[in-house]
Amino acid sequence: MYDAKVKTKQIRQQFYQKECKKILLSYFIIFWLMFYLFWCGISAQIFLLWLILLCLVILRMILIGTKDFQWIFDSLEPQRQDNIQAEFAKPHTILPLGIRSGEIHLLSDSLIFRCRGKLYLIPLEEIECIRMIKYRKVFVYGRCMVLILQNMKKYKIEFLGKQQKQVSHIEQWIKQKNPNVTLESEIEYF
Repeated sequence: MYDAKVKTKQIRQQFYQKECKKILLSYFIIFWLMFYLFWCGISAQIFLLWLILLCLVILRMILIGTKDFQWIFDSLEPQRQDNIQAEFAKPHTILPLGIRSGEIHLLSDSLIFRCRGKLYLIPLEEIECIRMIKYRKVFVYGRCMVLILQNMKKYKIEFLGKQQKQVSHIEQWIKQKNPNVTLESEIEYF
């Protein structure tokens, strides 16, 4: 039996690539702002601070970003690990969450999603309840799907803009795969 980290290499590698693109784009924009401040007479030490922050964010992503995913993946039986890895390598349904927010991979018996700089794996049989929340951020209305597992652990997935239409599709898909899931009514926060 070989290490489970070898099995998840492709999944983790894709996560790191997409998160690095997001982080580097954000820091590139901040870099130009700092360059302008430097041009206006701010100290050169601000660039050092910028590089240190960038390194810390990337280090956090590498050390913590896939920790939850790997822990759950390691707790599964080897046959299921192989199935998840093989299914992830094949074409499957991928739904975006919002502008650079992440995505959800719908596999036959599990859900893999990248959200807020972390990668998660949720076996569908562990989902006990789905709670929907409508909210309003500064200028955007959003919907949030809270997945409550049997061990009372909660995972929050945010949908912004056009991606809100996908909430009902994911809800129905989960209900189809796990008929024991309860759906709570939509709560509104404004």
